[in-house]
Amino acid sequence: MNILVILTGGTIGSKAADGYIKPAEEQSPQLISLYREYEMRAGLAFKDNFSSVAALNILSENMDGAHLYVLIRTIKENLAAYDGIIVAHGTDTLQYTAAGLAEVFTDIDKPVVLVSSNYVLDDARANGFANFAAAVTFIRNRLGCGVFVSYQNNITRTRCPGKDTIKETIDDTAPVYIHRGNALLPHNVYSDALYSLYDGWHCKILPEQSGDFVRFERYMLAEETNTAPAEDTQKADGKSQSPITDFSITSGVLVLPALPGMCFPQLTPNIKAVLLVAFHSGTLPTGSEGFRSFVLNAHALKIPVYVTGVQNQAGGTSTPYESTACYEELHLKVLPEMSPAAAYIKLWGTKKI
Repeated sequence: MNILVILTGGTIGSKAADGYIKPAEEQSPQLISLYREYEMRAGLAFKDNFSSVAALNILSENMDGAHLYVLIRTIKENLAAYDGIIVAHGTDTLQYTAAGLAEVFTDIDKPVVLVSSNYVLDDARANGFANFAAAVTFIRNRLGCGVFVSYQNNITRTRCPGKDTIKETIDDTAPVYIHRGNALLPHNVYSDALYSLYDGWHCKILPEQSGDFVRFERYMLAEETNTAPAEDTQKADGKSQSPITDFSITSGVLVLPALPGMCFPQLTPNIKAVLLVAFHSGTLPTGSEGFRSFVLNAHALKIPVYVTGVQNQAGGTSTPYESTACYEELHLKVLPEMSPAAAYIKLWGTKKI
């Protein structure tokens, strides 16, 4: 297989120096070197040809539309020449870049897999190499086309009873899950773990211990119950009907998670859409006068108000709450079931709403 590795910086391309983690001044394909070393030490035959290109060199929390455009352009320029592409990316905005790429590359017949690392690669706790090795296995075995994310939840953190200390348990043999690019949920605070909507996944790579080495040659496809919801914009075959072609530098989307007693900001005409992230039960503080005034003001400024996090009642398992009865009256646009990250990206990439 001919595989291109696109470097963008992030923790997976950074070093710890002077008390901070920061991108290396000169990016090098360290992942490829580690993989070659792994193949040699494990006695594996070289099966793949790797190339690399540095598209960006930033910490992913600084990602904006201009950076996303550079990454999209780099993929477009190289996709035809390779069997698959691996994008080395930071963890903080991994879900958003993955959703953005999934919106752009809706009908490709090759895999683009994003990989990241919870720690710098020199740290023994890092999952970056496992994520990369699984991505190579995924591409080599032709397990899917479209945009995916390879990620191993290799660390469990627990608070020690009666103490203020946190215990970390590391499992290098944990499965590496291959997620659909547009199905990932935002991270929980204080956690490196990554999950998709409804705990779904496309497939998982099952590491197996071989002497002192962990090998990444076995895999398991998702069962029917573990696939992304039918309303996903990226269908099971990786295709969609309305690809996005460009992103502005800033999104123009105001995102507000539902909170008790929340304050609402003053709206300005440069906001093109509001995205409300509902409470876990799909509710919003509709009994608040502040909420209603905010929504009516948005309508007066011709700013559409969208809601994400509301379960599709047609296939839902619970009765809706009374507080949701006014959604239609308030002209709230309830989105299909999707990750809040994907909803944000979709609104960002839509020029006219």
